[in-house]
Amino acid sequence: TEIHYYEVKTAGFAEDCIKQGIGQLWSYTFYESDNRKKKLIIFGKNKPTKAEYKFIDFVKSQFQGIEFDYLSLKDIEQE
Repeated sequence: TEIHYYEVKTAGFAEDCIKQGIGQLWSYTFYESDNRKKKLIIFGKNKPTKAEYKFIDFVKSQFQGIEFDYLSLKDIEQE
């Protein structure tokens, strides 16, 4: 029922990963003609800092009709 787009980035900080990958994710959705709900996910190495969580919340608030999230390798390793 939805399409998930992932962009993997290797920068040391979550904010840098997001800055590097967000344009790529936007272009994927621009050229996609499928009308299913879309979710954009940046995958990075490290968990966000407290300040970066605020940045992530800001990015999320800017998207209308498209979900956004940041996922770290550290989050997956803890599962």
